[in-house]
Amino acid sequence: MGMPNMDFVVRENRAVVRGQMAIVRLGTCGAVQRPAKLGDLLIAAHGSIGIRRDPDYWTLAHQHEQEQEQQAAAAAGHAHQQHHAAGNGAGAAAAANGNGSAAGAAAGGLSYSYGSGAAAGARPYMVSLPVPADDELAALLTAEATAVVGAGRVVQGLNASADSFYSSQGRTGSDFDDCNAALLGELAAAHPDLVSLEMETFQLLDLARCSRGSIKAAGMCVALAERYSNAFLEYSKLEELEIAGGTAALKALVRCRLTDGNTPAASMGEDAGPVEYVWA
Repeated sequence: MGMPNMDFVVRENRAVVRGQMAIVRLGTCGAVQRPAKLGDLLIAAHGSIGIRRDPDYWTLAHQHEQEQEQQAAAAAGHAHQQHHAAGNGAGAAAAANGNGSAAGAAAGGLSYSYGSGAAAGARPYMVSLPVPADDELAALLTAEATAVVGAGRVVQGLNASADSFYSSQGRTGSDFDDCNAALLGELAAAHPDLVSLEMETFQLLDLARCSRGSIKAAGMCVALAERYSNAFLEYSKLEELEIAGGTAALKALVRCRLTDGNTPAASMGEDAGPVEYVWA
């Protein structure tokens, strides 16, 4: 699970496989917004964005809190400034706990900022530009998935991969100061074609892009939950959908055109023969 393990899988298979490879990430995900819904096969035909929690945001916030406390302590030595200093100290503490009022607290998620963090341009979550999927493989996935489950159960769109199951996916709670209450809403607003949220596809597509043409990659996931309604798929239906998705992925991989292992990646062309190593 997660991008580090995807990095291991892709790099180590690339090291021992001869010739061009085709890889499909098949798994489960959350449906971010309609038209994606429970039980759909969501294909990352528009590529994937990466979401990473930025620790510098909290580091800067802590520094800001300490600066405010030091200023308040210094001002407390002057009786005529004591009341004013106490007011500033309280405001800083509230902001440092992620509960700042006015624009910062109302915005939440991607735009939430305060104190030194705001001055430095820090945000709690870094969101990458989209990395594309392989057009041919994504089209084959769509065609095969449609043949297996029907067009009404297949949705193409943009995927998002997070570095955490919790904070970077907008799951909130009181145990940690994650500043993520508005994260999903802001992502959906910024990317109207965003349909799926999981933890692996971005890393796969990024590695494929940087593979010097030796890897074709795409992603497809079963929508296990609707993040917009908090509805969950019945577990009894999951195995059937996993088999359907796996069948579609394998059929797509069989049809994907690849070059043989004797052709350098820089000169791989459509006339080269196919090879047998494809996997989901």
